[in-house]
Amino acid sequence: MEERRIEISDTPQGQEPDGAAANAPGEPESPYRNLWVPLVIVPAGIVISVVLVFSLFGALAGTERSLGENLDLVTSGGKNERSQALFALVQQLGENHLAQVEGRDLPWAVPEGFLARVATTAGDTDVEDRGMRLTLGIFLATQGESQGTDILLETLALAEDVDPGGHLRFQAVADLAYLREARAIQAVIDTLGRDDEGLRTLAAATLGRIPGGGADAAVRAALRGVLDDPSIDVRGTAAISLSHLDPPDPEGARVLRDLLDPALYSAANKLDREKYRRGSSISKARVRAVEALVRLGLEEDRALLEALRTDEDVAVSEAAMRASKGADE
Repeated sequence: MEERRIEISDTPQGQEPDGAAANAPGEPESPYRNLWVPLVIVPAGIVISVVLVFSLFGALAGTERSLGENLDLVTSGGKNERSQALFALVQQLGENHLAQVEGRDLPWAVPEGFLARVATTAGDTDVEDRGMRLTLGIFLATQGESQGTDILLETLALAEDVDPGGHLRFQAVADLAYLREARAIQAVIDTLGRDDEGLRTLAAATLGRIPGGGADAAVRAALRGVLDDPSIDVRGTAAISLSHLDPPDPEGARVLRDLLDPALYSAANKLDREKYRRGSSISKARVRAVEALVRLGLEEDRALLEALRTDEDVAVSEAAMRASKGADE
């Protein structure tokens, strides 16, 4: 099974981490290489699918068409036309979704019966064309269509040899967490039990960003359940996610305090020379731990945060000083 490298941080999706290792020539890029916590900060999954289409089909330029015209090409066009139309369609749907969230007029007119046509197209798409099927499924799922959730769950169940590198499963987990269906959230929770360290870390990250997830006892229990995971990435991400819940969950505080110790990363690096070999990676992880402890606001951590104001890592010191300033205000 392919090894995935994950570093703990709060950098938004799409930003390149400082000093990220480049993939070897010809090696497919792992979706986990740029994983940061929180993984997703957009209000719903349809916007995320733009990232999926970029990775699967590339950014393809073409003539501007309507939603209906692009959907027609997805169904009947040649291979390149279908890819280009799908990319354009996802962009349009994403722009419409953001406009809806922001209370603006939709930039792209939605023809009557469009959702039903998308559902039919997704149902007719060859199961082997998984990237296109998943992209259409993401849109349907965000519109409350159970067919879309079915497609996401189907994708998450793919075997390693069917989805080498985990690109599709990565996307499915990230989007499933945003659906309020119990089976969708449960599927992400179940992912915490996978052998794949990357998917476990991703699941822990997304569970901390479920809208209203703080009120879901199953989400809290699942994240608490991996606080002793053998992977520093999994347990650290779970602790950070617990701090993001509303109200913040203090169960992960002990893990967060461990994350402040530089010796933890040295030990991890001795076991795996590819882990935490950059000072910037360690610094980011320690800063996120400081920020998570601040969110928890435990009285017992005040002295620790105060001591970190003189830490030799400037980024950690500044994070601690910001915490102290916020407490004073």
